[in-house]
Amino acid sequence: MNEVRPLERLSLDETAGTKQATKEQSRWLAADAPACFAALAAFAFGSGCWQSDPAAVMLFAACFAAAGIWRILVPSVARQATWASALAWSALGSWTVVAQLSPASHFIYALLTAGLTASAARGMASDLRFVRGYLAVMLLPASGMEAFAGHYAMAAGVAGLFGFFVLRADQWHGEFWHIPQAASPQATASSARSKKIAEESCAPLRGIARMTVLLLDTPLSPDQREYLEIIRDSASMLRHSINNLLVEEAAPAQESFDPTAILAGVADMFAPKAAAKRIELLATAGPGLDGALTGDPQRIGQALANLVSNAIKFTEQGRVEIHADCAGEAASRELVFEVCDTGIGIAPERIAGLFAASPAGTGLSIAATLARQMGGSIGATSQPEHGSRFWLRMPAPAPSSVEEVTARDSTRVLA
Repeated sequence: MNEVRPLERLSLDETAGTKQATKEQSRWLAADAPACFAALAAFAFGSGCWQSDPAAVMLFAACFAAAGIWRILVPSVARQATWASALAWSALGSWTVVAQLSPASHFIYALLTAGLTASAARGMASDLRFVRGYLAVMLLPASGMEAFAGHYAMAAGVAGLFGFFVLRADQWHGEFWHIPQAASPQATASSARSKKIAEESCAPLRGIARMTVLLLDTPLSPDQREYLEIIRDSASMLRHSINNLLVEEAAPAQESFDPTAILAGVADMFAPKAAAKRIELLATAGPGLDGALTGDPQRIGQALANLVSNAIKFTEQGRVEIHADCAGEAASRELVFEVCDTGIGIAPERIAGLFAASPAGTGLSIAATLARQMGGSIGATSQPEHGSRFWLRMPAPAPSSVEEVTARDSTRVLA
């Protein structure tokens, strides 16, 4: 293994760690293969390029399919096939420039690239040399192509994400191999660099959000408008997640927001993922959700998105339901979200540990942290093989002087 502490002889713990690292690598190499293919499908349909140039899309699909099959069926060449997938993804980014695709297509590509590399940084952190190379191949060509196309804000954002994920991979690598870093000057410097890169990444992400808003003001087809709105919301949540890493103790915002917009935005964001798994995604608004509230919409949206992501991840058939409602009056109003699924369920003795803080941070632990920051609470009930129910509650008083938000339909179904 790479980057292991220089010792004359591996201890039993380190031998076990090597076996665990190999197991995790094999799992990630196999899981990332369909993820790359799914990302291509999301890009092709999200950008509409499957209609304008189906031959090119089919060529890329064939490349990802071939590399994916080799990664899954022939473990001995899984790494080489992974490099092939990364190169194919970089080629896809170059094609978006050569084919002069729309700016919306570039946004979609950049966001999908960020998602794939975030998975790699965590899943392959035990092998630092490999993950650094993979991140470079995935992100640096994308940044260069965006700069070549004149999308300088996006190019800077992608380059910033490269530095950020490399530093996060360094931290995860140390945590995996139990390498002490807290008291190390190098670790302190690394943390400072991580903070600086994250700060620099926020500005380009704000630029992406602003450009998306400008595009929304231009003539668009209904599908293009829907995709751009998802990009806008996703970029906003990504920027807010980076902000959370910078100022975890910052006081939550207190601003007027429409809770139905959060419900609809999260549902729209995960509709493609649910459809890909052939499960139904149902979002409903209760009768109490009839006006504006005061709170931190970004933290609320991120916490809810983490719960929905977890529900879809562990549901193979059936459906996931998101329900939102309010209780109480005026200053004592409480916003309540429930996410129910028909997934594999959780053993009762494991529920208490789902929301425990961890060095790497899981989706559920981050949701719990966000809930606590807002003075709220989070919890779950479940039965193995019969699904789970997660709930999120936080105080959200009515604004003292705001225009009431027009109530939306109380129910919407997403296939």
